Amino acid sequence: MMRDPADLGTGLADVHERAGAPSRREMERRARAAGATLSSSAAQRIVSRRQVPSSPEQLVAFLRACEVPERDHAEWLQAWTRVRRHQAEGLNAAKTLLDLQEAEAAEGPSGRVTAEQAARLLSSAGYAAAERYRGYHVPWTVRCQVCTAVKRIRLSDQADGRTKQCTQCDNDAERTVQEVWTTLFDRQQWKEKGMPPTEAEMFRRCRVAGVERRQSRLHITVAAPSEVFATAGLADTSAWESLIADAVREKLDTVSEVVYVTYTDRLN
Repeated sequence: MMRDPADLGTGLADVHERAGAPSRREMERRARAAGATLSSSAAQRIVSRRQVPSSPEQLVAFLRACEVPERDHAEWLQAWTRVRRHQAEGLNAAKTLLDLQEAEAAEGPSGRVTAEQAARLLSSAGYAAAERYRGYHVPWTVRCQVCTAVKRIRLSDQADGRTKQCTQCDNDAERTVQEVWTTLFDRQQWKEKGMPPTEAEMFRRCRVAGVERRQSRLHITVAAPSEVFATAGLADTSAWESLIADAVREKLDTVSEVVYVTYTDRLN
């Protein structure tokens, strides 16, 4: 019935329990007395299901340490072989999928992303390399070109669009936009900016629902209650969009463009 390492690990942990849960030192002693080698640390890792035996010899040593009869060893060895075979098949399938993903991104017939192409992809995602490129799916130490934060990424994730943005840049941008919003509409700076009081009152009832930074571009989403959403004052967006954009750029000098500011009906 055993098909994967989890199955095998559960079975071996059960064997240990049925043997009276001997200590790892006792298991090491028993294995040695039976002519096998099993370190106390390996016994602990197997019992705690953090690993399965790495070889048939280690499996037999574990079984002897748990006083499993020799006549049952063959069945356990068959289970171990089956688990390792299925594990290898799974790894090969995963490698094939990774190879296909890289081939789709590669520019040349080799099906591999070269160091030169990797550097271009990395730069387009807003990062600079902090170490040499070692592979499309290999963790890579990089530095954000905006905030200079160092992080570990996989180039394949960047190409798939899963982790394009630096987390620190996102957090800094959202905090700044929230501060700008509060300053504009809670401290009445809207008067200095020339915004009509009726529009300022509407925006006081709204909130910033999301901020997404894409290198030097900033996308902001404003959430408004349904009754404000339908008000004519929000229909003409040019004035308040530029007002917010200018205020943001004063705080974030690395932002060259606020691509859009939109509003959604999220506060019913």
